[in-house]
Amino acid sequence: MSPDPQDETESAVAIAQIREWLKTVPDYGSCIGECYVLNGSEMVFLQGFLNRPRGIDSALVDFYKRVGAVAPGSYGLLYALNDDVHQDFSVWVLRRGKVEKRDDPFFSPFVPLVEDPDEV
Repeated sequence: MSPDPQDETESAVAIAQIREWLKTVPDYGSCIGECYVLNGSEMVFLQGFLNRPRGIDSALVDFYKRVGAVAPGSYGLLYALNDDVHQDFSVWVLRRGKVEKRDDPFFSPFVPLVEDPDEV
């Protein structure tokens, strides 16, 4: 806990706002979002699998940017794959309140790193 009560108040406001935003995640489609307290820290989990693009990438990146704006100490990764194309994953990195798109070093190119060409 922070020794400054103002820090705790600002954190509680940010967490409340993020929890409100998470209530809209099921409206995005095949995706769920939850907020948990693990080992004394608030954690946001977004999970899903879409079989075609529906604008969810931009909606989730927007959500990520809003988290960074209200909780600039947040950090994490957001991975997305267009299942219709089977090319590369898109990766957005959240750190120090900023979100930036980066190249994926682990799963891209999707073929042949994740699936064989004859399976696609």
